[in-house]
Amino acid sequence: MPSQAARKSDSILTGQRVSYENAGIPTPSFRKLHGDGIAVSSSNQTSSKPASSNEVIIVPYFGALAPVESPKLDNVYTFDMSQSADSLVKLFEQVEAAYSIEDKATVRNFLIDKDSLMKLLLEAVRPIKAVFPSEEVSMILLQNYKDSPDSEIAVFINVIGSPEVELERLAVFEQSWWLDNCQRADNKLTIDLRF
Repeated sequence: MPSQAARKSDSILTGQRVSYENAGIPTPSFRKLHGDGIAVSSSNQTSSKPASSNEVIIVPYFGALAPVESPKLDNVYTFDMSQSADSLVKLFEQVEAAYSIEDKATVRNFLIDKDSLMKLLLEAVRPIKAVFPSEEVSMILLQNYKDSPDSEIAVFINVIGSPEVELERLAVFEQSWWLDNCQRADNKLTIDLRF
């Protein structure tokens, strides 16, 4: 389970310098930026060697972050970067197979560190298909402005029937599944029709 510190770090982008509060780090100093991770320590010492997995607190992946999995040990935060990143990538690949995604890179950047949202999207496939068995289901990222904290995923069920009939079908989907599960999306997901 990602730590509280990891959750505070969700919006940090690759290469971005962050305040200690935003990163959830209790006043350590940044030591070095080494390729795929930022090594941090409570001391002011610098290291000339590349950061190893047990020296990394933040690992940018697809412009987002893999979650921190383990707690502070002495003055170094540790976690298994490869396991976290791999599991998130595999989860996104399942989402990618289930939906027709518009602007894949943008959607991937938004979703890649949001495992609970990706799991919800995967769960939604069956109840959507139960009501809309032959319709294509597409996904886009809605942004008020670039990197907006109010961004959300929009899932559109592409329909061709009359609005009255299709809206009735949408109401069936909402009553049978969506209304019981929408709060899990934390205002980051909307499901609607596209005519």
